[in-house]
Parts: sequence; C-alpha cells; structure tokens
Amino acid sequence: MNTVEKALVYRDSQFYWQIVAPQYIDAAKSLGSIRGCSIDSVALPLSAICTHGEMSPKAMAQVLVTHAFHQKVKDLFREQLPGYVDKALEGYKSDLPGMTIRFIDQIDRIDKHVLLLADPDAAPEDPAEINALLDEPALQGEHVGVAFFQGSEKYYPDKVHALRGLLPVYDGKDFWERFTGDPTFCSRITVSHVNTIAYRTAEVLHDAIESLAKELQDAEI
Repeated sequence: MNTVEKALVYRDSQFYWQIVAPQYIDAAKSLGSIRGCSIDSVALPLSAICTHGEMSPKAMAQVLVTHAFHQKVKDLFREQLPGYVDKALEGYKSDLPGMTIRFIDQIDRIDKHVLLLADPDAAPEDPAEINALLDEPALQGEHVGVAFFQGSEKYYPDKVHALRGLLPVYDGKDFWERFTGDPTFCSRITVSHVNTIAYRTAEVLHDAIESLAKELQDAEI
C-alpha cells in the first residue's frame, strides 16, 4: 500500500468512526418500535417465511429492521458524501463547476475532474442535467467524467447507460483503481467501512429487533 492509499484509508476510517457511525447508531435505535413501520399483513409474514423460515414476531421484526436499516444506511451514505470529500479526500477537491474531485488517473496518467456520486442510483434522472453542466465554459478542454464511490457496471440503471453517451463513467472498482492505482482498493475500503459500522451498530440492531418483536407479539400481528 503506497503513502496515498495509507493516508486515504486512515482518513476514511476516521470519518466513518467519528462522524458517520454515530448517525448510524441513532438510525438503528429509531427502528426498535412499531411506530412508523409500514406493516403489510400479507407481505410481512410472507417475507419472514421466505427469509427466516417462519412468521414469528422475531422473524417479522428482523425483516422490518433489516429493510429499514438498509434504506437508512443508503440515505445516510449519500447525505454524507460531501463531508467525506471534504475530510477523506482532502486536497483533491475540483475547482471546476459541478465537478467534485481532481486527480491524476493512475491508469492513463491524465489529469481528470470527476463528479463523484455515492452510487449509480444517485445519478441524475435526466441526462439534460449533465448536458447543461458540460456546456459550462470552464469545462471546455478538460477531461471530465462521472464516478461512483460504490456500485458495479453490471447493475447500472438505464439512466447511467444514457450518461455513458455523454462522458466517461467509472464504477466503484474502476474509479478507486484510477484514483489509487490499486485494483483491489475498492473492496478494501468497502470492507473497512462495513466493519466499522457493523462493530458500532450490531448490538443496537439486535436490541431494536428484540424490542420490535415484543411489540409485534403484544399487538398480535
């Protein structure tokens, strides 16, 4: 691991440990009550049977908490990306309009500016937004593209395929390899992120499931 990678991994872990993980813990704590849960009397027990082999209150609670936490994590990740750029990618911020970071591509050695998004689903629904951005005079003659922090090209939604007709698009693995020169960096930084969050939230989620299961049992759902 080179110096740049070591610094990035350290800043990444500090960002998730100090800033993001506490928010994930708060999100996990909020899931331990039936209030605010969307409960479908058919879909919920069916999901519990399919995933846990039974429709007990605990199995249904696991379905509800897991689904809700998945969405909360996804939303938090997107919300925190600007802060991540400020702290973990310090020194790489782009000064071009609409672009997020600037770096020397470690594969083709080209100086690039990219719009960094959390995942492919966060891409603009309307390619016209990118077209308008590309019309910015400051971008003319520059190498610009769209990159995703995570996500695979195999699962791009249609709107991302439309973007590829306008400018280069890099999925998570490709982006991090271009940024660091290490083809395994994306998986390494993802594991670091997941382990940090799991360590901080596992017990809280377990308590949320137990609390929600009791409410479901008392409510005879």
